[in-house]
Amino acid sequence: MEASKRVYRVNGVVKTPNLEEFLDDDKKKWTIWRYYDEKRNVKLRSDLPCLWVGPRDRQVRVPSEFCQISPNQVFKKKFNEFQTRNMVQEATTNTKTRRHDIEEAYR
Repeated sequence: MEASKRVYRVNGVVKTPNLEEFLDDDKKKWTIWRYYDEKRNVKLRSDLPCLWVGPRDRQVRVPSEFCQISPNQVFKKKFNEFQTRNMVQEATTNTKTRRHDIEEAYR
């Protein structure tokens, strides 16, 4: 899959790709995970959330592993309890586990 240089505003974090659904042009229902698996031959991590990007009047969802934060971005909203717990949990993962996860993602 080729990289895109598009820049979007992130409106929010939504469900994971295995839960986030959409309708294609033929009104067939897909999960984002299944679409990328079957149509694009890309394996997504089902535990990372998708991002709602672009105009607020459209429901554009992008898997977060395809996104990169632009330099000097600011996040002024406060995390909810779930987000704070997940951030702390990720930050406190032991180094061997974190290294293994990074090496797996790299492969």
